[in-house]
Amino acid sequence: GERLRSDAPTILRQRCPELGDAFDKRGWSLPASIDRVYDSALAQNELGWQPRYGFEAVLSLLDSQICEVLPLRSADSWSPTQAQE
Repeated sequence: GERLRSDAPTILRQRCPELGDAFDKRGWSLPASIDRVYDSALAQNELGWQPRYGFEAVLSLLDSQICEVLPLRSADSWSPTQAQE
């Protein structure tokens, strides 16, 4: 947990290189610090629940300019290049 607070980019790149690659492709920085992690393993194991969406689906919606995932402050004038700033 402490490493996520002090060096989140390294941990994210080790645990999920695809996420790092997706951020790199868009010119985004990974978060410097993460203060909490939500783990659905118990729901998956005990209840058979399976997530329907991962970060790839959210990024696809963002790339397609679907307003459900766009920042509220720029939903009316957002463009993919703004997300890279």
